[in-house]
Amino acid sequence: MDYSTDTLLNDETGFVIIAVFIISFIFIAFFINFFIPFKEEKDYIKMEMERSFEEEEYLYWKRELKMLYISKIPIVRSIIRRKYNR
Repeated sequence: MDYSTDTLLNDETGFVIIAVFIISFIFIAFFINFFIPFKEEKDYIKMEMERSFEEEEYLYWKRELKMLYISKIPIVRSIIRRKYNR
């Protein structure tokens, strides 16, 4: 049998390569747009928690961190609700 491999899409491996490229591009875009800003904001709040001198200020930043988790990670939302509603 003589198969034509004129283009990349005619070959099954070409389709797999393109699919892997598209999936990795989507993952990288998700990482850049979601995880990096989330991590920066989380690190800032944790730094403020460590710098706080008063318990009231510490509790404020702890509440802010809780709200960050609730607003940015919907999966964790139910875990945080269970933990703080006791």
